[in-house]
Amino acid sequence: MIEFQQVNYTVDGPQGALSILNGVTLEVKQGESVAIIGPSGAGKSSLLSLAAGLERSSAGEVKVAGKSLTGADESTLAELRAEYIGFVFQSFLLIPELTAIENLTVPAQLCGHPVSPETAQSMLTKVGLDKRGHHYPQQMSGGEQQRLAIARAFMTNPTILLADEPTGNLDRANGEHISELLFRMNKEQGTTLLLVTHDEGLAKQCQRVYRLIDGKLEVA
Repeated sequence: MIEFQQVNYTVDGPQGALSILNGVTLEVKQGESVAIIGPSGAGKSSLLSLAAGLERSSAGEVKVAGKSLTGADESTLAELRAEYIGFVFQSFLLIPELTAIENLTVPAQLCGHPVSPETAQSMLTKVGLDKRGHHYPQQMSGGEQQRLAIARAFMTNPTILLADEPTGNLDRANGEHISELLFRMNKEQGTTLLLVTHDEGLAKQCQRVYRLIDGKLEVA
């Protein structure tokens, strides 16, 4: 479902070109769960952004569901994301002006997957937020906001779920709750899961674990 073939990613820095990823090759099959670990600044989030078509590789090829992202225009990339990908962001990226229910329904509608408030309420119940439907993000704890972000990612039944430090902003108890929720929903919906994390305990729950150091990917 996700393929990286000798992918390089370079950005312009104050002292010239900065190499973030160097010759990364990775294949994640349908239904697999794969974790990428590594220190801050290693390029983990960049790797996820490339997989989602939010950034473009400098060399090599990235494929999603057998479709090459290399050279694809923005319209095609947006369609691929809408059809295949759910994304859990480290900073949640909930819309503060919208209630929990609206945070589930509005993005789904924008992606061409309209859902009813009843369906959204059912998803909130799955993540333990059944009484929070009409609350705004600022009225919710960090753990509740992350649960809402995960519910939003699963709202359209994505083929692929990309998760960027899904427990990074949470205390241990909430982190464990989010971890259990993430893998339970992944299993229930058969979603391909690629996550990046500092949490080796979370990573070990995946079927495969890789370490990213100095732009290179190796089996952990």
